[in-house]
Amino acid sequence: MKRPFLIAGLIGAIALVIATFVSSPLAKHVFVCQPGFTKPMLAMEFIASAQELQTFFGTEGLSAKIVAMEQALGMDFLFILAYTTYLIAFAFAIYKRQKNRFYLALPALAILIGLADILENGAIKMLMRAKPEELVDAMSFQRLHFFTWTKWLGLVVYFAAVIPFLRGAGRFGQLLALAAALVCINAILAVFAKTWIQPFTTGIFLIFPLTVVFCFFQKPVNAG
Repeated sequence: MKRPFLIAGLIGAIALVIATFVSSPLAKHVFVCQPGFTKPMLAMEFIASAQELQTFFGTEGLSAKIVAMEQALGMDFLFILAYTTYLIAFAFAIYKRQKNRFYLALPALAILIGLADILENGAIKMLMRAKPEELVDAMSFQRLHFFTWTKWLGLVVYFAAVIPFLRGAGRFGQLLALAAALVCINAILAVFAKTWIQPFTTGIFLIFPLTVVFCFFQKPVNAG
């Protein structure tokens, strides 16, 4: 096969197209993100208290904002399905090339990441559906953060695991390996400092399309 990563690339391209529409329902609304965040979808994932939740949505047009967020989460489910399938396909393409069973563990990791993302969305919906007079307990936010960090750190582990392969996959692969290493460092900073969370997640969002481009241009080892 002249392009062993082509199928993964096509799936990844579909995921990228879906990703461009996920936040579109939120475009007509104003959300007050907590310090360190500018993207509402991401800020919602890291809401830490009932006060932050109330401030985030505000009181004006609250019902419309909740509907818009639920629509965005609905579209996010399609993105989760697409990017999880992409991560699985990318891992299998690496395995077929390297014949290293280590890479067979990555599809399971990809499924775990996707499940964590789905459960994260469920936790967000539970927070939004709580009535104003109800006191949202700390456990609800801890549940959200557990799924959120499982997803993001799972992605870090995934891209860290493919660094050895990328280092031997030409100049573009080496560039991606360097980018993945920087994201891993950024992830450590993000765990200890909230101000690094958005830069860290932005790094993940940049690596994702770059790996998709990589899929379309990567050739077999013996290709001329």
